[in-house]
Amino acid sequence: MTWLLVAPASTLMLVACGGDETGGEAGTEDANTNEEVQENESLSIEEVLQRTEDAMNDVNSFRTEMDMTYDVEADGEDGNESMQVGLNTMIDAIADPLAFEMSTTISASELGVDIGMDQYFVDGNFYMQSPLGGEWMSMDISDEMEMEEELQVDEQEQLQMLRDMMDQIEMTEEDNTYVISMEGNNEDVQELIYWYMDMGGQNEMALPQEELEMMMENMEIENMSYSLVIDQETFRQQSVVMNVDMMMEEDGESMSFTMDIDGTYSMYNEIDSIDIPDEVIENSVDLGEEFGDFNIDETDDM
Repeated sequence: MTWLLVAPASTLMLVACGGDETGGEAGTEDANTNEEVQENESLSIEEVLQRTEDAMNDVNSFRTEMDMTYDVEADGEDGNESMQVGLNTMIDAIADPLAFEMSTTISASELGVDIGMDQYFVDGNFYMQSPLGGEWMSMDISDEMEMEEELQVDEQEQLQMLRDMMDQIEMTEEDNTYVISMEGNNEDVQELIYWYMDMGGQNEMALPQEELEMMMENMEIENMSYSLVIDQETFRQQSVVMNVDMMMEEDGESMSFTMDIDGTYSMYNEIDSIDIPDEVIENSVDLGEEFGDFNIDETDDM
């Protein structure tokens, strides 16, 4: 079901890795652990990555704001065609029990207008505002889909990939933060991009597996730059910037694709609940009642 895109992959990764076992005591153990870090202690890149993973595992709620811009240029029958799409997303998320509120604004150069859309997920109930008319739709997906399991991303797999690319990663210290950055276009970088697009093996929430594999087969990564800012005291992520230049060729036609992502993370463990407005609940159309009971997997083409 293509409209069930609940969050950018990086956000889903944060939701999944938080609240596994320590959600009820989030923010206590990591604070005690970081007290052991001496003021002048010099850490390696791998040690910073490991401490970041440990710190993020103690996160049960957070806010993320993402600005994404996509520039596409294609060779068509009538010459070069270009399009720019902007996506601004703000998400308040809780890992355990899983809940989120997401507000998205989409702008496209061809449309000349901004499209806004809000979404909620609480207690297995998903609410989505139609981007066209503003009507609300709802669905109880607690039986059809175990959301917590679908969003479990293998952090160890991601960490291992970064370790494999250790010779390409640089780390600097700026304003009480660690800045981890990398740049390249080789197979290792492409694997990392694929992992993010695939959400660590859970791409059903974004692109169907066949479409994703076909797209990656026809795509050449010309360059990617990635920068992650980590707080030196808490080892929590503060911001991420990612720029990718890609080229795709199919049926004799070529298309260049540039993706820029600029995101921030804040309000760690400060969000206690996600509240759905009464008017959303009262005015939403229950898709289960409208179309009958159906399985999520059988509606991918809707």
